[in-house]
Amino acid sequence: MIHKLVQTVNRHFNKDKYRHEYPLCYDELYPNDPIIFEYGYGLAEIVEEDMAERIDAIRQKIFEELGINVPPIPLYENKNLHPNEYLFRLWGIHVSENELLTEHYLAIPTENVKEEIPGIPTYEPCFLMQSLWITEAQVERAQEMGYWVVNLPSIVETHFCEILKEYLPINRNCLGRKEAGEPMLCKGIFWITDMENVENNHMIYQIPVDNMGNIDESVDRTTLNSKNQDNFNHRKTWKSLNTKETRNKAFDYYPRGRVEISRGKAVIFATPCICTEEIMKWIQEKFELTVENSIQTVIVMPDYSEHYRCHLDR
Repeated sequence: MIHKLVQTVNRHFNKDKYRHEYPLCYDELYPNDPIIFEYGYGLAEIVEEDMAERIDAIRQKIFEELGINVPPIPLYENKNLHPNEYLFRLWGIHVSENELLTEHYLAIPTENVKEEIPGIPTYEPCFLMQSLWITEAQVERAQEMGYWVVNLPSIVETHFCEILKEYLPINRNCLGRKEAGEPMLCKGIFWITDMENVENNHMIYQIPVDNMGNIDESVDRTTLNSKNQDNFNHRKTWKSLNTKETRNKAFDYYPRGRVEISRGKAVIFATPCICTEEIMKWIQEKFELTVENSIQTVIVMPDYSEHYRCHLDR
């Protein structure tokens, strides 16, 4: 009886008729694409010009700086977006967007602006700096007045590069279990998930992970005495600063202090001299020196940084 009823329903219900009544799911539209760039039809000319080459340059830059092999990034035209809008998706999640003004340039004021120029107020998408949309006829005048003028493709390129630097280190899918487990030098000591955490922490602190063999060997040696990932991460951070390029750009100071564990909680004890005006003045002088030379300086306490920082981060 039930079998005949099912046959009757199947004869009167045509599945092909209703197959495309529902919208396609995201996996059907963009299968296996971890990073996606979508744009409105108004930006088609800009994207088709040289955006693919610019994105390849971004991938190479990310690999050189962080050691992350960014997969190929497809470009999709999305008719649901505003004509001049674009957005980025990371594993299907909308992470950032922006809207451009075609046939215009972005004028970003600097400290050396001599005179304000007319334009359409807006914000720079990466660092949210107040900027102006100006026409091509105003470009030369804006540069003379001390503005930094950027064209539309460069805006998208810079925005995309900063998005990747921001979201890739904190995305657990960036490094898969296969990559984290090769080579298996730490088998029996660290789980693969522990290796994933170590590598992701490296990227959060902007430490390159291109030399995976060196990282795995360091983990193997460190975990013979301790399985504390925080201790390993901060030892590795300090060692990464002690390179030829950064040896003359880092200053150190040695305060007296300690970290004590009481009932499972970390309590930081430091001598009063750490908070004196003298120390603050010293830090300010070093900071001003690095700003004048346009270099990025790290001020750390090597003997205690791994103890202070791991507990303060928590």
